[in-house]
Amino acid sequence: MSSSPIHRSRVRSAVEAQGPQPRTTRPPVVDVYERESASILVPGMSRRDALAAVHRRMALDVIAQDPREATFRITYSAIYTSLAVSFESDRVISYKLINGSEEV
Repeated sequence: MSSSPIHRSRVRSAVEAQGPQPRTTRPPVVDVYERESASILVPGMSRRDALAAVHRRMALDVIAQDPREATFRITYSAIYTSLAVSFESDRVISYKLINGSEEV
């Protein structure tokens, strides 16, 4: 079954009338550290488990730690320089990825 020349002409005219269309769209770039942090660090997780999981699964080492926060250095990211995990009563309450001096 072939298309008639008139039908093809109408389709071509309709497409041309829409103007230029992007040929491809790229999915948003997700840094591996964003994905891993979101999957590992769960509110309520114990400090010991959180520190061990980040070290084991993300291969990050603690560079600073106090009772309320632990900071890990990120070396191989084009976006982030560190990961800070906040604790309350030795339980994870939140985390933030830091881009230089900016917090994300």
